[in-house]
Amino acid sequence: MRTSNQEIDGDIIINYPFQFHGTIKGNTTVVSGGNFVLHGTCCCNLLVEPGSIVHIHGTVIGNVFNHGGQLEVYGTIGGSLYSSSSQTFVAEGSMVGGQRINSIESQSLSHLRIESADKAQANNPVGADG
Repeated sequence: MRTSNQEIDGDIIINYPFQFHGTIKGNTTVVSGGNFVLHGTCCCNLLVEPGSIVHIHGTVIGNVFNHGGQLEVYGTIGGSLYSSSSQTFVAEGSMVGGQRINSIESQSLSHLRIESADKAQANNPVGADG
């Protein structure tokens, strides 16, 4: 797995195993074959495409759109989480939209906006928040 601790200006597409500890100042798209472990910061939106795996331990300032990949959230999403996939996991203690997730069983997840990512992204195009 590649590891990086740099600052990336602009958008990035990931299609390989990549552990990141730096800052991405654009949108991040993880496509089929990509395995992205974010410990740093994504300043805009994060798109998770089918056939990809994403683990968020750091921060996504914008929205996260899961279009069918495997997504696990342990860190912070500043915006909203939109998912068309049953493979979306939000860990206790993570933050989504400014709210801490206390208990998956008892917490109402309505603020996560887990709805069709395709529909949500059409209403909130990539780049609109960043």
